[in-house]
Amino acid sequence: MTVAGPPGWAVLAVVTVAWFAATRDRSDSVPATGTDTQTKKCDRPWTAHVHAQGEDCGGSSASTIGAPTLVKTAAPVTRAEGIALSGATWAMLNKNQQKIRVKAKEQLERYLQNRPPLGQRSFPASDRKGGKRLDLDNYGCSPNFIG
Repeated sequence: MTVAGPPGWAVLAVVTVAWFAATRDRSDSVPATGTDTQTKKCDRPWTAHVHAQGEDCGGSSASTIGAPTLVKTAAPVTRAEGIALSGATWAMLNKNQQKIRVKAKEQLERYLQNRPPLGQRSFPASDRKGGKRLDLDNYGCSPNFIG
């Protein structure tokens, strides 16, 4: 059998179509990593923000002190980065602000260890008057605070 001419083109067409059909499904399947970093379906970056809120942070319950938001486009925020954000925010507080938020900081850091779901979570200070607390804002295409 000769491959040149119309019969050869027909065989080539069938082989090409079969190859595209077989590889099309494989191109979307990537080994599961648990973080969805290779099959990211949304355009939102992974972000994490830890900040202190309350009247003692500037005058109203909406006042906030905190390290800049961590924004990552290639992979989720790690646990170590989350703990570092907590520490950076902590360093920005004065002694009195820290004193009433010791338990809140411990709760927040323990929460980070359990790879929490996306969203916002508040950890109240021992003196809750004036909205005093630590907040965690945690967003992205898949959960943050991976190993």
